[in-house]
Amino acid sequence: MLKICRQLCSKQFLRPFSIAGVIYLLVQWTGVSTMVFYMTHIFRDSGSSIDASMAPVVVNGIRVVAACFSSVALCFVPRKHIFCASALIIAVSAFSLAVSVKYLDSSALPLAAMISMFIGHSLGVVPVCQLIASEVFPMSCRSLGTGLCVSIATVSNALNAQLYHVILQYLGFFGTFCCYGGIAVFMAIYGWIIIPDTRNMSLAKIERTLCAQDGNQTGNTQPGISIIGNIMPNNRPTSREDSGLPKPT
Repeated sequence: MLKICRQLCSKQFLRPFSIAGVIYLLVQWTGVSTMVFYMTHIFRDSGSSIDASMAPVVVNGIRVVAACFSSVALCFVPRKHIFCASALIIAVSAFSLAVSVKYLDSSALPLAAMISMFIGHSLGVVPVCQLIASEVFPMSCRSLGTGLCVSIATVSNALNAQLYHVILQYLGFFGTFCCYGGIAVFMAIYGWIIIPDTRNMSLAKIERTLCAQDGNQTGNTQPGISIIGNIMPNNRPTSREDSGLPKPT
């Protein structure tokens, strides 16, 4: 237990946790988790004339398609860019849903906002979060870091579901989704600042890069030196005399 506490308080753990852990936390408060639990009620409260029972079918069907395209998008678009763009899509969708309820009488806009919100969530936010959590933590605390990130996301998801009606009571539908949109905008800005570019980098190189930024780089983790090169001694024999072998007759 003491060893785990020391790891949690070490700079080696806190640096990657400030990247992956904070993003995992912010994602749960952008309104997407609320949509998963209360999609039918939210769609009905939005005032749309479309059948509320059809909204989960349409939205989740498009969500699956967006998730399938996420792996293709990540091959061509930098992770930071696709994450921030997806976060802004979620923000615009939340603001659009709030505005449509308060100022507009549109039957199609709430459904379109929900669809675009889940597209942004499945296309760029969830895949990048999972990739970052599996990459930025060093090997010594990777299991602890990824497990803690998932635990924080799960607890935040449950709290969001429990507190939604309380927030809705105090802020109303317009204020609640404006808050969700504001958190999504902050998440996009934070992701643009904090997410490292790890394309075409091995896990060992990512660990060396983050350690070098923290000033913790050691002599055995110099860029460009392989593991085999570090293991092999530098005073290898270069001749038979040096190795102690007899000369050929």
